[in-house]
Amino acid sequence: MTLTKTKIKTDTASKVKKKKKVDMSLGKAPKYCCILWDDNVTPMDFVVEILIIVFKLTQHQANRLMLMTHYKGSAKFGSYTKEEAEDKKKLALFLARTNSYPFQITIEPI
Repeated sequence: MTLTKTKIKTDTASKVKKKKKVDMSLGKAPKYCCILWDDNVTPMDFVVEILIIVFKLTQHQANRLMLMTHYKGSAKFGSYTKEEAEDKKKLALFLARTNSYPFQITIEPI
């Protein structure tokens, strides 16, 4: 009789655990993208370095994004949680302000 109770408790617990996993996978956090804005003051090399260091882009990706921003005025990139996007934005703006550049980046929901 004791074994049956233990087995039932274990089965119930495993069902609850499985149910929680499914529920958590359905509740995905909304994603945000970053928008890089062009200005006539911030050096292109500095923008590329920010994209490599803060946003972990490759040299090629960073150059391409910088040029797209330069020619079109702005460019959207990335897919982050709101917290990740805000943290990366704050770090990028801090580095730009520390170097006295008007570099501008914003975030928006995807």
